[in-house]
Amino acid sequence: MDEKRAAEAMGLLIREMRRERRLTQTQLAGKTGLSIRQINNIESGHRPPYVDEVFLLADGLEVQAWVLTRKLNDLL
Repeated sequence: MDEKRAAEAMGLLIREMRRERRLTQTQLAGKTGLSIRQINNIESGHRPPYVDEVFLLADGLEVQAWVLTRKLNDLL
């Protein structure tokens, strides 16, 4: 699997799920403890989230982490 492609797909997935929940990046940052810059870098596909960030993002989006990885797998 191409790491760049996976990072871009995960970023799009996080952005889509955040918007579905009508959250801003600032609100998601507050819910996760991540910085706005980290969320922006992830959503932009500049870098994939670290494993611990996947769990934080899942909590912030109110889904289980396996849901994110399953949806990512479906995109790839």
